[in-house]
Amino acid sequence: MFIQPISRRILLSAIACVAFAVAATRADSEEATSMSWHANTTKTVEDGVTVTSEGTAVFATGEKAHVVLKGVAGPKAAWYRGTATVDSVYQFDDGASFTLQYVQIWDGLRSLAAGLFGEGTGRFAGIKGSGTASGGAPSGPMSWTGMYELPKR
Repeated sequence: MFIQPISRRILLSAIACVAFAVAATRADSEEATSMSWHANTTKTVEDGVTVTSEGTAVFATGEKAHVVLKGVAGPKAAWYRGTATVDSVYQFDDGASFTLQYVQIWDGLRSLAAGLFGEGTGRFAGIKGSGTASGGAPSGPMSWTGMYELPKR
């Protein structure tokens, strides 16, 4: 009972910090690029606390990426309420990729997430930035928006 409120508080603080980083990135950078996408995944493996899902992300530009999510549920997480940390990898047809590590919190009706981009390859090499998402129940599709920067080449 005591562990769950601390965990939820920590994850809520993490979401607030990432949201602040998004705002700071937008305010400080004139060269930041925005992107938005919808990710729809299907659970492929579940072993109690850890869940792996795969699916497709469709970006506002029409481009698609294969996405693999590996999540770890927080203590006492259930379909109707919980928290999780998720590592996701987006792989594009041209070989480019990036990761998005995020925290997610949900109840039976909605899900919110915030995270940081990293480990980019190809055209996303050196990516820095953050994204936020919202969606329905935790296993449903998520709508993401993000801001990122790439190093000058």
